[in-house]
Amino acid sequence: NKLASITVSDSNIDVVGNNKRAELLQNVLKRLKRKIKKVIARELGTGGVLVVPYINRNKIYFNIITQNRLSINKMIGDDIIDCTIMAEHIVKNRKHYYRWTDYTLDNNNLYIRYRATLDGESIEMSLIPEWSNIKDISITNVDKMPFMYIKSPIDNRREMDKYGAPITYGCDKQIEKIMKDLEQID
Repeated sequence: NKLASITVSDSNIDVVGNNKRAELLQNVLKRLKRKIKKVIARELGTGGVLVVPYINRNKIYFNIITQNRLSINKMIGDDIIDCTIMAEHIVKNRKHYYRWTDYTLDNNNLYIRYRATLDGESIEMSLIPEWSNIKDISITNVDKMPFMYIKSPIDNRREMDKYGAPITYGCDKQIEKIMKDLEQID
């Protein structure tokens, strides 16, 4: 939390412009700034987070998703151009249903496709009433993914550096020793 506080206090995000779109984005950014300390704390602890915007009742909100729900399928340099996010998990009658969102950038077009699975097998989205109205979409003139992916600056010591490492990466033995010492003190 201390590191997240320092990060947030030393950071700034601005929207430049003097029009309706800039005004809308400034208001959205104000709401995001209220969550940013939580976002950074989670990112430092898990290695990475996604901040995915969504619209409900004509208002923009944000889901904070840890990187363990992200599968990066293809990158060009540091840019993600194809990925899958586990968007939702529902348990009904002791069965686990998952909703997945596939994002693909292709020739300045963004394709967002939704799918559902039960026990790893594809099922129709309409089987879950809450998901029945979700439709695939495509958006033209897009050159970046429509979400933030914030990765921890800790080096994960791997050649392909797609995912971030938590700030405690490589400290397992020290943490284990601290926990044992705390148990003895207790």
